[in-house]
Amino acid sequence: MKALVVYFSCTNTTKTLAEYAANILGADIYEIVPAEPYQFI
Repeated sequence: MKALVVYFSCTNTTKTLAEYAANILGADIYEIVPAEPYQFI
């Protein structure tokens, strides 16, 4: 059975952990991207 790691990270901190988990699990990885980017004030 194949695994999929799906993540959302507006500051890229979650991205590192998701990549690590996908590597350990041998899983595919998919990033959820918002239709409109966040605007930081």
